[in-house]
Amino acid sequence: MSDRLVKIIPANPYMAISDSILREAKDDLQNAIQCDSIAIQTSDHPAFVDCGGSLERIFCPVCHSEIDFEWWGTAMDRAYEEAFRKLDVVLPCCGETVSLNDLQYDFPCGFSTCAIEILNPIAQIDAATLDAVKEIFRTGVRVICARL
Repeated sequence: MSDRLVKIIPANPYMAISDSILREAKDDLQNAIQCDSIAIQTSDHPAFVDCGGSLERIFCPVCHSEIDFEWWGTAMDRAYEEAFRKLDVVLPCCGETVSLNDLQYDFPCGFSTCAIEILNPIAQIDAATLDAVKEIFRTGVRVICARL
């Protein structure tokens, strides 16, 4: 059986959260859920937080057209060259400019300077637990689930 990794990140890819706040959220999660482990990841610049091999499709958030993986890969390579400090791209489908963070990933993905990673939670993380993390972070969050 494969491992499951749940990653909780701030909704804003550029938001830096202090180590003390990340530790507070980690401690709160350790008291709220059963899992194998919980770890904190940080970076000086946004990093792509993926869903592992579960990424099946990507859609435009404006016109909802499916985005070609080859186009997306090229856009990601360009953004990577600038350490993901610039995430805006012009979409091939409708010509609108959006952030790579705002594309509709199926399964969810995102960009972040930090993440709390929960390995093999016994159950789904409930809304009350996520609300507590939002309160500690003082911002919205995204949940990214990956199979390892």
